[in-house]
Amino acid sequence: MEKKIAKDLLSIGAVFLRPEQPFTWASGIKSPIYCDNRLILTAPAVRETVERAIADTVHREFPQAEVLMGTATAGIAHAAIAAHLLGLPMGYVRSGSKDHGRKNQIEGIRLIKLLRDHGINAILNLYGDPDGDNEYQTKIAHEIKILGIKPYINFCGFVSGENLFAETDILISFSRTEGFGRSLVEGMLRRKPIIAWRGAGGPIDITDNGKYGHLVESNNADAYFKVVCSLLDNPSFNKNNVEAAYNFAYTHFTTECMVKNYAKLIKSACNI
Repeated sequence: MEKKIAKDLLSIGAVFLRPEQPFTWASGIKSPIYCDNRLILTAPAVRETVERAIADTVHREFPQAEVLMGTATAGIAHAAIAAHLLGLPMGYVRSGSKDHGRKNQIEGIRLIKLLRDHGINAILNLYGDPDGDNEYQTKIAHEIKILGIKPYINFCGFVSGENLFAETDILISFSRTEGFGRSLVEGMLRRKPIIAWRGAGGPIDITDNGKYGHLVESNNADAYFKVVCSLLDNPSFNKNNVEAAYNFAYTHFTTECMVKNYAKLIKSACNI
């Protein structure tokens, strides 16, 4: 079935290869290949194959599923059709939180308070920004003031290049919704220990279910605090783990690796 779908996607011109000038996805990830799944909807025969394959996979791998969710916006149509075939309710996940949605950088601020209260000289470098949400930025500023930790919080904005995470000892993703977690991969490739919430989804695959990183079960400051303390107490384990994580990320998520894997898939699909 995998080969048939791959051939079908090639036949309708849905697959684009550009290894010399990689595509930049909305997440910022650069990829040598792009598959425009919207074109599946324009080809009834291909659409039938793909949606039935999705439905069969859900039925086989997740027989207890009670609802099927699609990611906005490209996944909505596929989820709706597959859910119809399965006789299941269907919903969708927003591409971003609503203006009043719950964010989680604030747990990092509370984590620094916990660490410093326990005598650990910790400083938090916050990369990116709080979604450009003025109300949430005000909430963060208020929390910092109440906790009295302003000197220990740095807002770094968006950073790239070789110096990314140069002053970082431990990289933590506080995201509740990160699908891929590019920042985690960048941290692994820079030999930084990484921590993330298991429930976010993407970190499970990126760390091979926690083998090459540290996944917390609860997305709050207390849970992150325990893992940070464990890392500080076991420097030798930490050193070995980050080296293994580097090798895993290098052989799975670099552009060169992705080009080779996609080329192998296309050759297999075309019987080259």
